[in-house]
Amino acid sequence: MSNGATDKAERSLEKVGSPPLVRAKTPSAKRRLVGLLLSPHIEPHFSESVAWFQEAAWALDYDVLTYSIRNQRQQAMSCLRMLLERRVDAIASLILDPDPELTEALSRVDVPIVCFDAIQEFRNGASLSIDHRHGIREGVQHLALLGHREIAFIGGAPESRTMKSKLEAFLLSLKEIGCTPKSSWLIETDVSFSGGMTGMHRLLNLGPRPTAVLCSGEPVTLGALFALGQSRTSVPEEVSLICLDDCRFCDLIVPPITTVQIPVQEFAGTMVDALKRLIEDPQGPIPKSALRVQTSLIVRGSTSYPLGRALPRID
Repeated sequence: MSNGATDKAERSLEKVGSPPLVRAKTPSAKRRLVGLLLSPHIEPHFSESVAWFQEAAWALDYDVLTYSIRNQRQQAMSCLRMLLERRVDAIASLILDPDPELTEALSRVDVPIVCFDAIQEFRNGASLSIDHRHGIREGVQHLALLGHREIAFIGGAPESRTMKSKLEAFLLSLKEIGCTPKSSWLIETDVSFSGGMTGMHRLLNLGPRPTAVLCSGEPVTLGALFALGQSRTSVPEEVSLICLDDCRFCDLIVPPITTVQIPVQEFAGTMVDALKRLIEDPQGPIPKSALRVQTSLIVRGSTSYPLGRALPRID
């Protein structure tokens, strides 16, 4: 950096309050540096978790260096190389269904690694996962207690590990309540607003229709809700709806959406805690329970008794 640029940087630091930042760089207050890899197309709950990740890291005096990988195959190695050149103490990966090239590269590095839902073991790393089964089971049982037995699912391709996990949890939960879903009620579509809209229209054109639908994510749920509005099908009087990812807007929609919530703050804190454990003791085992984040059902206004099957009122 030229002298002129250095002077400008120093003057700028003075304007924004540089003393705390300068003191943090002294040897007596050495801060660790962790890298964070993510995809720009991550799901809404992961997007929110980035801010919580940074907050949890800063609470431990960790600085965070973030790289977004738009084209994993072309950028994975260069981004990883830049992190290693910056001498990061550990790396966290929030990339869904990472490219095999990135997974292989992460498995070879010598710094601690924490990945989301990794498909292989890391010699000095850990894999963080989300227990979709718990929340989805609660959702299906909630519908069963209301009297629903005709329950459909709208989701993406099962090639996605996250989608496969959700679909498997849904099918197991249906089996527990003694139901076998019709194949025509398992809708595979784009994980998007238009995909949710198209999927719901397909269900509405069937005979008989399902009385309840689980949607794999927020965009799919919003699209499905829009399709129900277009067809003048009321929620929850005619169709109950559950979203398998909570978001900040689910309680603001009319009706408020019943969701399977992923606690994003806990998710981010769990990932940072795993990084801390590995940094301080690279060979120390981390219990699986410390690497698993549990989902839970949040009941709102989009679920109710099936039409014509409400329990009698007791005065």
